[in-house]
Amino acid sequence: MSFENPGFESFENKEKTKEQVIEEIKTLGGFESGEAKEVFGKWIDQEQEKVKTSDDGFNLNISIADVYRDVGDVDNAIDAYTDALDQAVQEGRVESENLLREELSKLIS
Repeated sequence: MSFENPGFESFENKEKTKEQVIEEIKTLGGFESGEAKEVFGKWIDQEQEKVKTSDDGFNLNISIADVYRDVGDVDNAIDAYTDALDQAVQEGRVESENLLREELSKLIS
């Protein structure tokens, strides 16, 4: 017997937005839940299929960090934002670099 979460459709039936994934992970109790990790992994796979350019990949990395932050997983959010910051520095994305430093500053303080 499989457990179905009310209000959430499976990935096979519908693409999920970042906001839907955040809400579902919160509903499942955060990343402590195996189901939440599975939901997040499937969403990442779904989004990776859309990555065609460096910009797409960069934006996905920031979205992943946003999910961690919005769910309350500060340690993983810091790691993910740091990875995005490294990419911004390597690719000369000065404006993004400044915004990411601000976000990291908020999380660390």
